[in-house]
Amino acid sequence: MAIPVITIKDDRQDLYAPYSGLILYGENSEQIVDIFDKADGREIEEDPTLLFCYVSDISMYSYLHPKLREIFNLSLDDDMDPRELCNAINAESALALQHDAGWSGETWWGFGKL
Repeated sequence: MAIPVITIKDDRQDLYAPYSGLILYGENSEQIVDIFDKADGREIEEDPTLLFCYVSDISMYSYLHPKLREIFNLSLDDDMDPRELCNAINAESALALQHDAGWSGETWWGFGKL
């Protein structure tokens, strides 16, 4: 069953992860890059429900949960569209955020329990 996608078109409001409250966009959102770097391909300790982050501007995944990499044989530079990934994921309490911040393009965030 495909996970639902919530579309958000706003570049003025902070955006937070639905299960952990981790800041994704807005003030102090640069911390998420540090968290991705620290994870180094492993599950993110601060939010184990974070499944993926796809940045449309560069057509690349900034983060892929290790189980998604294994199940779908994906890499960060894989060209699988985030919509396709959302349709393929079967995860408990899952959802995706399609965030259109205007000037910086779309970023997709997937959450759930694998």
